[in-house]
Amino acid sequence: MEYTEYLMDYYDTSSDSMINPEDLIDEEHYEELVGMCDQNFDGSVSFCELHDCVLAAENAWRAECGMGDAYCTCGNDSYEYCEYEWNCLDIMNLT
Repeated sequence: MEYTEYLMDYYDTSSDSMINPEDLIDEEHYEELVGMCDQNFDGSVSFCELHDCVLAAENAWRAECGMGDAYCTCGNDSYEYCEYEWNCLDIMNLT
């Protein structure tokens, strides 16, 4: 998802493909992100963990609007195609 890539590029300042304490992220924000998205409890958020977290948030919002879920799987830190996904422009227009 475009938004997942944006977030990973923004937060992964150490360029190790993980969001972790080595990145330039304030501790409170890091703890919140890890608490919501760290699926394997290793203290870092990978691209696919972030992707799943963003997708869950998008689908929760879609449910409030009476819209169907977006479906998009993540593998090898990338994705091929996301059915019904919103891009960054869609998100800006909805907020």
